[in-house]
Amino acid sequence: MKRSTALGAFALVVLAIAPGAALHAQQPSAEAKAAITTGLWKYETKVLGLTIDTDEKCVGPADVDKFFTGPCNKGYTCEYPVREVAGGKARFQGTWLSRRGQTANITADGTYSAKRFELNAHGTATNGLPIAATLTATWQSATCPEDAKH
Repeated sequence: MKRSTALGAFALVVLAIAPGAALHAQQPSAEAKAAITTGLWKYETKVLGLTIDTDEKCVGPADVDKFFTGPCNKGYTCEYPVREVAGGKARFQGTWLSRRGQTANITADGTYSAKRFELNAHGTATNGLPIAATLTATWQSATCPEDAKH
């Protein structure tokens, strides 16, 4: 296997696990929406136990639906035909597609509470490389800076 192919697959993992909006996602249950504390949240992405990305986002009442859409990032199309969010547990099963046409079949399982959300994503890219990453979101404060991302 070429080194560039392996690096491309690794980049797919690194970029795709960050939080964002997925396409065709079902709405989270009213119970799930009510469980999330709005305010400033910190997101941390780990691959092989190493932190590869951190970000802060403001989650307001209008952003709670996006909170439960599944792991995705700009430049990717993420579809989750299976999305179960209820009772403090979350499960997503679907496909990531990069701009360059790389795909991966992904399952992400995790838990959520009022101030913490953790997903463990795993799957296989179409080139056969395994994918494994963890996304943890933790509530930081009730107020968001004016320039905070949503």
